[in-house]
Amino acid sequence: MSNLPLDVIHKIVEKVEPIERLSVRKVCRNFRAIVDNKDPGIKRVVLNIHHSQFQMWLLDAKSTVIHYDFSHSHCTVNYNDRNERFKGVNGLKMAETDLSVVMKNSKLQLEVLEFQGYDRIQKKETFMNWFKEMSDSKNLYKVKRIDFSINLPTFAATIFPLLQPGFLEEICIYCSGNPDYVDQLFEMEQWKRAKSIFIDSYGEKHFPIENLFHLTHFFIDTAYLSVADAVKIRDILLKSTVFESGIITSRNIFSVGVVRVFNPNFIARRPFRVDYDNGSHFSLLYDHISIKIEKKK
Repeated sequence: MSNLPLDVIHKIVEKVEPIERLSVRKVCRNFRAIVDNKDPGIKRVVLNIHHSQFQMWLLDAKSTVIHYDFSHSHCTVNYNDRNERFKGVNGLKMAETDLSVVMKNSKLQLEVLEFQGYDRIQKKETFMNWFKEMSDSKNLYKVKRIDFSINLPTFAATIFPLLQPGFLEEICIYCSGNPDYVDQLFEMEQWKRAKSIFIDSYGEKHFPIENLFHLTHFFIDTAYLSVADAVKIRDILLKSTVFESGIITSRNIFSVGVVRVFNPNFIARRPFRVDYDNGSHFSLLYDHISIKIEKKK
C-alpha cells in the first residue's frame, strides 16, 4: 500500500467516512500524512467518568459514532454494530491515541466538546493531562460549544485556556452550585468572547451580573437578583447592540423593587409581562423567581 501513487491515496481517503479515517491512517506513512492533512470530520467529542467506568464517544456530522467503554480492566470499542474487547491498559492507550489524532489536527472544527463526571478525581486528572499533553499554544482547539458536568473546580480552568477565543461561542456549565467553578473563568478571553452562556446553578453566592453583559444569550441560576443588578441590566445590558435574550432564575423570590426598575408603576401580581423601551423594544416576563428578557424583533 505504501507504493500507491499519492493521488490514488487521496481518492481512497476522500471516499472513506470521516470516522473511519482513524483506522485508515494506520495503514502506512503516506495514508497517515494525507489523513492528518484533512479535517478529520469529527464534530462532537464526549468524555464521561462515572464510578468505575470511563466512556468516550467520537461522532461525525452524521452522528456515526465510535464508542470506547472502559469498565474495570477491560475496554470495549463499538463502531457500526461491530465491537472489539481489549484487556488492561491497551484500550485506554488506544483511546488516548485516537483522541490525540483528532484533537491535534489543525483543521479540526468541533461543534461540541463535552465532559461529564461525578467522582473519581484521579481519572478526571487523567482527562486534564490528556488535553494538556495534546495541546499546542500555537494551535488552540477550535470548539464552538463546550459542556462541563464535572464537579472539579480546577478542571474548567485547565481546559479553557486550550480553546481558541472567538471560535468558542457557547459555554454550558453544570456546576451543581459550586461558584468557584465559574469565578476563575471570568477574566479569560474564552469567556469574554463567548456569545452564549448557560449556568445551571451558582449556589448560594451572588452572581456578578456584569459578567454577562457581553453576551447575546444567557441563562443563569443565582442566589438572588438585587435592585442594583436590575439597574445595571437596564442601564448597560439593554443598551447592548448584541444582546437578544436572557433568563435569570433563583430559589429566592425577587423583590418588587427589581421589577419597578423597569416599570415604576408595577403592582405585584403573578405572572406579568411588561414592555420596556429605550430605543430598542424589550419584553420582560416576571414570575417571582425568574425574569426572562427578550428583545422584540
